[in-house]
Parts: sequence; C-alpha cells; structure tokens
Amino acid sequence: MDKLQHTINCNSIIEKLDILLQQLECGLIPQSGGICWQVDQGGSELFGDSPPSYVYMWYQHSPIAFEAWPQFSGDYEFPVPGTSVSSAEAQYYRSSERWVGPQLELRLSLIRHLIEYFEELGHASEG
Repeated sequence: MDKLQHTINCNSIIEKLDILLQQLECGLIPQSGGICWQVDQGGSELFGDSPPSYVYMWYQHSPIAFEAWPQFSGDYEFPVPGTSVSSAEAQYYRSSERWVGPQLELRLSLIRHLIEYFEELGHASEG
C-alpha cells in the first residue's frame, strides 16, 4: 500500500470514529452493533467480497490499538470490558446497556483512544 492510500485509509477510519463520537456526545445512540460495526458498517454484509481498503486496515490495526487501551478486556471481538457482568461478550449482548452509563463511558474512552491511534498511524506514513 502506498503512503497516500495509507493516509486515506487512516482518515476514513478517523472520520467514521469521529462521527460516532460526535453522535454519542449529542445523545444519539447507534441502532445496531458496537464500535467495529460502526466503522466497517457491517463489513461483508454490505460489501461482499470487495470491502473498501480502509476496512482491511481497520482489521489489521484495531487489535494493536485495543491492546494499547488501558481498559482492554483481552477479547479482540469484544474489547470493552463487562461492567454489570464478568464477560465482555456477555456485556455486549446486553444491548440495552451497550451505549449508556459505565458502558458508554468505556466506549467513549475507546473511541477517543482509537482516533488518537489512527491519527498517529496516519502521521507515521507521512514521514
């Protein structure tokens, strides 16, 4: 991947995360999915065998970013830890709690962390 495409991919991810952050800060709750779904918009459900290149970058780099987030659950599919149940996965499936209270605060923290990570990754390709 060339530097320009790398930067474009990072910017696409940042834009999606930033839109999600702004919506959440205004009290708008996503109708489905978690953070990853909001970035890839359902991935293969929408794009089939040809997702945009930023989706590949997301799945290549998001696990690294999750590991660098202090609250990481240890589960790459469910990176936000449980707050009312012990398992991150079980917490995720309590969809009524996903975007409120302690879960919302953790998700906001993760989104901000991901934006910083992909900003740094994008700048690294410029040098």
